[in-house]
Amino acid sequence: MLEKGYSPIQEFTFPNGQRLDGATIGPGGEILEVKIKVALAKLCGNGNWPDYLDYCDLFYFAMPPNFPHEHVPHETGLIVPTAMAVGSRSAKPAHQPAQGRHHQL
Repeated sequence: MLEKGYSPIQEFTFPNGQRLDGATIGPGGEILEVKIKVALAKLCGNGNWPDYLDYCDLFYFAMPPNFPHEHVPHETGLIVPTAMAVGSRSAKPAHQPAQGRHHQL
């Protein structure tokens, strides 16, 4: 991400109380969010990921290679780190954030 001009942001909490594992700010000011999941029960049992979409332009899940990826919502991107590289599935743009949401961050 750094080579593409994205700057990382550490874990933080949104005004709606949701905690994000990581995010980046792109060269054009766009916000790309990443939520880490390592257990299927956590992904399926915690359906709050749409609550993050008001605060980002792109949303990805990051999970290990052995995670059953068919359970990842297709509306999101997917990041899969391996020993050699990081692979990803492109995220569809999140819906346009409500006016001023980025400024709340």
